Amino acid sequence: MKELYTALVKAQGMIKNAVKDSTNPHYKSKYADLESVWDAIREALQKNNLAVLQLTDIDASGAPVLVTRVIHTSGEHIEGRYPLVCKDPTDAQKLGSSTSYARRYSLSAMLGVIQSDDDGNAAAGHTASPSVAKPAPAPVASKPAGNAMVDLFAAHRLEYPKAVEDLVGKAVKDWSENDKTTAREAIKKLQAGTPWATITRDKVFS
Repeated sequence: MKELYTALVKAQGMIKNAVKDSTNPHYKSKYADLESVWDAIREALQKNNLAVLQLTDIDASGAPVLVTRVIHTSGEHIEGRYPLVCKDPTDAQKLGSSTSYARRYSLSAMLGVIQSDDDGNAAAGHTASPSVAKPAPAPVASKPAGNAMVDLFAAHRLEYPKAVEDLVGKAVKDWSENDKTTAREAIKKLQAGTPWATITRDKVFS
């Protein structure tokens, strides 16, 4: 794996910040979309004989996953697997949305892409600087609101409220009281450290 790792070290020194050029319509928070992430990495990959393959697969439990593979011209590669959280995998639109989300986060995680609040650094050609990993949020009894909720889900590589809407099967504006209770209990489970994939699979909120 020496050639692959050598190329990755060089590439990460060239990777740019991904510009937060898209907006979450629910909270008006900005994020870097898939195109922006690719803009940040494309040149660094090409100049170091690297490429990325992103394929869908089915895991041992029958659940869909995204496989992201970073390959080198030497034939060496590394890969990661990301669960495609979707209440109904037969719904092509929802599965496609989940796949796009997973592609963005997998690319960023595997190549060390950092999101920038504006395009100033990117336009100036500044590359990403090392960051210190933030600890997962401590369990709390109360429900976070606004951007705190977005941060909670982001810490688990999820997008709020999309992840909860997929769990309930409806947009927030269409939720009944029972749907709201389901969402609240699921969020409590997430705050307590239960993996979201387990929450969506079991849907037991007692």
